[in-house]
Amino acid sequence: MEKSDGWKWNASPNGMFSIKSAYTTLSMTATANHSYSEKPEFTMIWKTPATQKAKTTAWRVLKGRMAICDNLQRQQVNISSSEAVCVLCKTHLETTEHLFFTCQNSVDIWNDVLNWLGKKTVLHHKAKDHFLAFRSIGDKEEEKFYSGIWICIIWCVWKGRNEGKFNQGVWNKDRIVTEIKSRLWGWKEAFNLTNASPDFRS
Repeated sequence: MEKSDGWKWNASPNGMFSIKSAYTTLSMTATANHSYSEKPEFTMIWKTPATQKAKTTAWRVLKGRMAICDNLQRQQVNISSSEAVCVLCKTHLETTEHLFFTCQNSVDIWNDVLNWLGKKTVLHHKAKDHFLAFRSIGDKEEEKFYSGIWICIIWCVWKGRNEGKFNQGVWNKDRIVTEIKSRLWGWKEAFNLTNASPDFRS
């Protein structure tokens, strides 16, 4: 914003301030900052045409910034030993790696989706390795779609975890796999899927 005879808002062609122009300016700045500071895997997440909430959750998983028990304990949040246990298996300490990638209940989700896709890959235990391996299971032009599937699974597992932790929900693998397929169907046009894409009726 500059002042000559009066104040002028440089982000707007007519020099008048508006909420929309301020939002656009801030969004462009944030995007530019991401492009310079983010690692390639993070940029892949943001470029995927999934919902913003799902992408943000996946980004936090890759960053190791989820509000998960071991992270909260490191921040001096008082959590009892019973609260720190994985709500899915009720036997292991809840960590990002365990909840999403090594808990057998989550592994079953990944395997069911891979079987649905007719694909195979090594399921890594670290978030970055897991994401990059899953993203590369299709052809080059399908990488964005498989990134979206990874994001969708992360989002649905997280929602299922929260249902169990806060709403006394019961973990149901088949229900979550169905939700994953349903969400991906909703994203189908954004991914420009061809006739060779997964059969959403199965």
